[in-house]
Amino acid sequence: MHLLFACKILLLGLSIAQVLATVQVHVSNVDYYAFLTSAHEAGYLAVPNPHVFSSLRDFGPAFCGGLFFTFTAGASLTILSSAFAWAWDRLFARDRFVLVLLLALLLLCLVSANLRGFSPLITAYLLLIPVLVFPFTLKRLPKEPRNKRHIHVVSPLLAFLVFALILLAWKPSLANKDRFLDLRDRLLLSNAMGRKVNAFYYQNSLYSTRVFNSSHQQLIRSCRLDGISDPSRRTRITDALLSRDYLPLGNTVRPDVRITLSDDHLEFYDHNRRVLRTPIGDFFRDPAGPLRQYEAKTAKHAFLLGFTLFSILFLGALLLCGCAYLPFHLLSGLFLKSTPRAIKAGVLCPLTLLSILFAFGTADPESLSDPKNLSGSLTSPHPPSRIAALKYILRNQIDVTAFPTCSSMLQSLNIPERYWLAKALGVSRAPEARTFLYQLLDDPHFNVVCMALDSLGKRGTRADIPPILGKIEISDNWYEQWYAYRALRRLGWSQKEAGDNMRIGAGVRSHALLCDQFGQ
Repeated sequence: MHLLFACKILLLGLSIAQVLATVQVHVSNVDYYAFLTSAHEAGYLAVPNPHVFSSLRDFGPAFCGGLFFTFTAGASLTILSSAFAWAWDRLFARDRFVLVLLLALLLLCLVSANLRGFSPLITAYLLLIPVLVFPFTLKRLPKEPRNKRHIHVVSPLLAFLVFALILLAWKPSLANKDRFLDLRDRLLLSNAMGRKVNAFYYQNSLYSTRVFNSSHQQLIRSCRLDGISDPSRRTRITDALLSRDYLPLGNTVRPDVRITLSDDHLEFYDHNRRVLRTPIGDFFRDPAGPLRQYEAKTAKHAFLLGFTLFSILFLGALLLCGCAYLPFHLLSGLFLKSTPRAIKAGVLCPLTLLSILFAFGTADPESLSDPKNLSGSLTSPHPPSRIAALKYILRNQIDVTAFPTCSSMLQSLNIPERYWLAKALGVSRAPEARTFLYQLLDDPHFNVVCMALDSLGKRGTRADIPPILGKIEISDNWYEQWYAYRALRRLGWSQKEAGDNMRIGAGVRSHALLCDQFGQ
């Protein structure tokens, strides 16, 4: 009964979120298609390439990209709205003052979401999901038991909170973003179903993350120059903008920024609203400064980005705690039957997990600082040992090509091993590292290819620019192209005006010649 009730609530909230998210991603995709088409026709390097951006107007990418918001922000809003409804009814006896506080919290979120300009779709998330889920939960709440004791619900939550605080105090590194990579390597890339989930996420996540319009995610942007008649000044401004990946496209698309010149000052406009005014001399000295200020002042979706990141952490913690708690809840019915299961499981689960972590976490692993141990780990028959050695090599900037097993690891059947090898090769200065990275550019798994591209960018060899350009042209994976473009920029390549870019076709030919040279 309770499970069916929870499923109905989730279905309602997720259905609303999916409709809104699909519309939101589709609007973003169509707008991006217009920009990329104009950039490609103007002779600029468009990322993603036509293999990918030709599908931006289709329903599929919008729906699949929308799933990202549905199962993050949408799921969090649904769970929180339902939880607040339960708490208001069961803990606060539907006190009106508490309801006013909840409404004030919702109003605060609405104001924060629209602080930099009205966003109808984000407003719709914040209004439709809570406003529909909250009364739906109240109306269908199971009948309250006579001997109500909310400590049965609160105690597991408090126990897990204490568990999390102890864990973070003991090992702060657990909060590191690398833990997400560990989960991906062990839970997803280790099995066929997980690899499909991983591929689906990476193939569609960039459709959704582009909605944020953040400077970190945006590789290229559009701009328009108005009222700048002096050819030399216009050329200098254009070159400065291109160096920051702002492509002047005239009136072909609605620009991300419109720039005008007035009394030796550049004025930056978001549509018709002037956002920034800066002396032209300051802009020439440091184009990045004013552009960063403009991006910060026009970041409309900062709230959505923050709430989505919160949702990932919140839902991930909820899922992990739920999976850990369930077995203890079932087993706790076998003893002390006079004590509620929730209390027994809420105490036993964190204590058991902490005991296991302390028992295994304090054991002294074989020190990889000893060269013999490090070499032995690289030749271990167990992939986790080899991966741990590669991570140690990467952290300590050791040349991985100095180990004889490096070349054989290129053929490993373990995807995470090839992934971390590609990252480790990025810190090597040996000529062999470049040979190995070129081989990994043709790896069957895109995550490995992305790391190979990233490492080529970090090594700083400008001769790698043509094959990376070639990879952008032939790849049908947006994620690979994203890493390739960032590698190009790290190597000093930049867009040129009106089709003067290095020809990608030449890059493809160079890539083929280099492949022949390295015997691929």
